[in-house]
Amino acid sequence: MYRKKLKSLAGIALFMLSALIFTGSAKVNAAGMQEKNIEKAIPGNGKHFVQYNGHIYFRIPSEDAMKLSAIWGDYEDIEEDSTGSIVAMDTDTLETEILFEDMSRGPIVISGDRMILSTNQTSGNDNVYSVAFDGSDSKDLPGTYIYGTQPSGKYFVTGGFGSKDHKLHFYICDEDGDYKEAVSSDRLYDYAGLGESQLFCVTKEDEDSGSLSGFDLVTGEETVYGKLPEVLEKQTASCVVRRIGEENGYVYLRLSAYKGSTNIYAGSKYVRAKCCEADSLEEVTPSGTASNNERFASPVMVKNGELLYVDGTPNTASLDAEGYVGFYDEDGIFTKVASGYETASDDETDTRMAAGVIEAVDGYIYVIQNKECHVPKDDINLRYAYKRLETWFIRIDEKNGESETIYQMYKDLQKFITECNNVIRIK
Repeated sequence: MYRKKLKSLAGIALFMLSALIFTGSAKVNAAGMQEKNIEKAIPGNGKHFVQYNGHIYFRIPSEDAMKLSAIWGDYEDIEEDSTGSIVAMDTDTLETEILFEDMSRGPIVISGDRMILSTNQTSGNDNVYSVAFDGSDSKDLPGTYIYGTQPSGKYFVTGGFGSKDHKLHFYICDEDGDYKEAVSSDRLYDYAGLGESQLFCVTKEDEDSGSLSGFDLVTGEETVYGKLPEVLEKQTASCVVRRIGEENGYVYLRLSAYKGSTNIYAGSKYVRAKCCEADSLEEVTPSGTASNNERFASPVMVKNGELLYVDGTPNTASLDAEGYVGFYDEDGIFTKVASGYETASDDETDTRMAAGVIEAVDGYIYVIQNKECHVPKDDINLRYAYKRLETWFIRIDEKNGESETIYQMYKDLQKFITECNNVIRIK
């Protein structure tokens, strides 16, 4: 059952399933705005909420999908096939319209006045496709996953492991619907980010830490920047390498190491390279004070040619430890926007409130919040499974903290509790 355009929710508790969030105070600067030096940026492009031509586009689950459980309430990782719908909300009236139903998951990319979506099916028939805004004229694209997009959508990257050669492939796609394969070889190891003029990848010849390469978005020509440093002594696994940003002709990247089967964070290093200049890779050290967080890499940003430790990634939104929803401004300082979103459980119904998505888009913070219950029979060891009872899609104004529920889905409470288990325990 669906309910459209509901009024604001007050005092609803939220919690984050992931990282420890940092707090602070600063003047209000709208987050999620157009990225510097990139023309025609589409706010939120490549996220769950994308603003385009006066509308916010987002995805809602189907009623059947609401019946499925997920470990830690991470509903994008549901293994069963599930359908959903793409919804458009008018940014002026907040009226919503269901555009079409499909089986896509994850972020929404807009490129060339079309949506780029991907599916993840148990049959293994994963694919990426381009579709018109009404769901018509679907066109398949190469790859099984969308790795990233430029804010403008001019270029985006798809890829995945080939079912026949079992090699990792990356494809540079453009707004005209054309694409080229960046490289296809045993050297290709991991995606590192999409920049202003290149696709950055980690390549490996053997069991070393790998090298950084960039592939020109127009020609596909490769620039080999150099060997990546090891983050740990006696490193036995490669690091996760991700682009931080570009400034003054340099690209900056983070290398994060993880240990064990549970991927416990073990440390980071940082490098930079002169764009399109071979063998220019060098290690750099951020200025300032790193966080005391031992579970995740400290946030950093590039400013005036310097890598700086900050409270959080600029122009993103999050939830702090005190229950405030807010955003990180252009200097990476957290601005509190709305209070009352701390973790809370309802002992009478054995349910809890949980926020799975918090994103900043063009002066607003969008939240996907779920009321859910624990499903013991679906637990995997100490990893707890949850099912959704209600899902809210909320918009919060960064300037005044006012909230508006733009969409809501719900189920019958008693029926839901029965479906979960005869005896429910909240974790």
